[in-house]
Amino acid sequence: MNIVKETSIGPPIRFLRHFTDHQRLHRVKFGSGERALVLIAGMPVPSVKLVRLGFGGIIPWQTVWEYSPMRAGGFSDYLHRVKAMFSPAMEGSDDSSQHVCDALLGCRSIQEARKLLLERERLANSSTAELVIDFPNCELKSITKNDDWKIGPDPTPAVSFPKKPNVEGIPNRYQIRSEAEGKVLTCVEAPTVKLRAEQGLTISAKQARKYRAGTIFLDGAAQGDPFVDVQREIFNLNHHQGCIRSTATCEQAIVLIRKGLDLRKRDWIVLASDADLDTVLAVWVLFNHFRLNENLEARAKIMPLLRLQGIMDTHGIDLQDVSAFPPDLRRLTSATLKQLQQQEHVLKSYGRWEEIDLLEYFGDRLRAVDELIYSPENFERLHEVDELARAQIANGSVAVACRSDRTIEETERQLQKFYGRRLGILVFQNAPADYRVHQIDRNLPATLEQAYGRLNLLDPVVRGGSENRWAGSTESGGSPRKGGTGLTPAQIIEAIREAFWKPAFVDVVSAIPRAAFLALASLLPGIALIFAGNLLKNRGFTPPETIFLASVVLTMTAAVLFWFKARRVPGLYGLRTPTSFGWLTALPVAFIGAAIGGAWAPGSLAYRLGVGNMYEFTTAAAFVLVLGAELLFRGVILGDLAARLPIQKSGGPWWGSWPTLIASALYAAATLALFLGLSNGPIQITQLLLTTAGALILGIVSGVARERSESILPSVLLHWLCSAALLLSRNLLF
Repeated sequence: MNIVKETSIGPPIRFLRHFTDHQRLHRVKFGSGERALVLIAGMPVPSVKLVRLGFGGIIPWQTVWEYSPMRAGGFSDYLHRVKAMFSPAMEGSDDSSQHVCDALLGCRSIQEARKLLLERERLANSSTAELVIDFPNCELKSITKNDDWKIGPDPTPAVSFPKKPNVEGIPNRYQIRSEAEGKVLTCVEAPTVKLRAEQGLTISAKQARKYRAGTIFLDGAAQGDPFVDVQREIFNLNHHQGCIRSTATCEQAIVLIRKGLDLRKRDWIVLASDADLDTVLAVWVLFNHFRLNENLEARAKIMPLLRLQGIMDTHGIDLQDVSAFPPDLRRLTSATLKQLQQQEHVLKSYGRWEEIDLLEYFGDRLRAVDELIYSPENFERLHEVDELARAQIANGSVAVACRSDRTIEETERQLQKFYGRRLGILVFQNAPADYRVHQIDRNLPATLEQAYGRLNLLDPVVRGGSENRWAGSTESGGSPRKGGTGLTPAQIIEAIREAFWKPAFVDVVSAIPRAAFLALASLLPGIALIFAGNLLKNRGFTPPETIFLASVVLTMTAAVLFWFKARRVPGLYGLRTPTSFGWLTALPVAFIGAAIGGAWAPGSLAYRLGVGNMYEFTTAAAFVLVLGAELLFRGVILGDLAARLPIQKSGGPWWGSWPTLIASALYAAATLALFLGLSNGPIQITQLLLTTAGALILGIVSGVARERSESILPSVLLHWLCSAALLLSRNLLF
């Protein structure tokens, strides 16, 4: 058997940290001559490691075997299984590292030692899985007996844990996810609820009432008295110890759920500043709101725990009799609460409570409560569904991307239980790049046709004119069939959100400054050259190539910017072949706009009104300028706006989009600046009006052609054709 474990600098660094923390270690020499270290780490992250010593048995080099609470599935499981693997050889011994060394005495090599440790781990896992607890009909066990197993220097007397249930078949429903605002804990059966925990988090009472909607403050997270703001959906479940006017946080949580608070109707964020048992139980209630409302048996099992913990947390341990429980039930419930609190007591006794990862601790304790309340039969109909991405779309509905080993129909039924009527669109992953899309809510303001258009625009796999695209009916469809999609689940959901989103006027206005900056930054070098050439030419210093040089500078600037953006999202910026030739129907209107004064070429009506004051520029300069203008305004700027605002789709109805209108307005402003830069003498107001009107017409037509063809090429061709027509007709029109 090959030993494939971590090597290099990691083990030495951990050894030095282990040594400086004064943890237990023991050196072992095998018959093969190999040497190793047995490391026993204590709180807050206990572990047992076997580390190979390299370079003549001097430097820790390879972690051969490691066992930790994470590998065991929890802190209590770790203690049980370590004790099962390495039972103390002598009663009363406190050298836990020696117990591990004694187990390795018969091994002749590190490889043989690793085999032995893996076999003992396997046996320990199977033995502890056989321990069963029947709550609330279990036999009471002592939780103060010393079992002689120590896990660190100067340990406190260890405690024995009540027997664990057979948890085979009880899934781990709690997961830690990373989001933009930080890590959160989620539950598979409560996808609309997220827990964010931070040691010492405190929100003032005034701030809490003005907090964002959909927030639930747990004990201590917000100051002041508990309150319920139904209109803004903000709840403060705080309580003060010893106050007879309020109940504990966990009891307030169950009252909210039982009085009809449906957590499926919106997204909720739960804020916690500590992870004491009262808060843990409150979080469990919120995450299990669906089952507590539907499952009478689960509710009957959890209520004694909530009631007794609420009394003890609010009024103290001496007032347990206030619960009015029968003596047997009170003793059993109290013992169960102590079992759930063991980790908390150990961590606090070591002075490490402030150092724990709250979310990991919450997850471990929530799983422990699951083991007490549920049986495997409770999860027979729960399928494993991995939620990949989610976003809120129109009317409060959500679009969810997920994968599962079940069919899309079974997955849809399960998600409808957890989301209720909010589930609007389901994106189901059949394979890493293969997706099916199903619109569940028929009352959404749009259909999947809009979603296909947006997805085809953003998907780098989709090519112009190709049939390998996102497509389907108005209610069901899928990703490109040949090779699948190039989008991630998060990008797919975001594209669907954008397709169903209707921008407000403020959204349109907020997109203008960025577009104007892009236009100004790209045009500035070329326009500056033209104005400088105009100034110097009056003094006889400018060579006739200045305008052509300015055209080249402007076009190169636009081309570099266009390539930088379009290579990542080709469809959004038009770096594709045209999907159709329907844009040719707009050619006559484009000619009108160019003839008035909208094209970047001489020969227009506005140009001829001041022909004596205009500088001539060559045909080459005109065609280079046109290329730069289209790459900038219909490529870079329109594409950047399309990333934030909706545009037309190929084959859809004709209409003007905000990106086209904004890009056309900026193009008209640039055309006016170019006209002024090429002028030499007085300019008539009529010329300015004709130039602006012509530029708006040509800009809109060119933008429509760009959007409907999904390509920048039709825009360039339209402008080139108009410029060629002007150049050819310079001596014929007037």
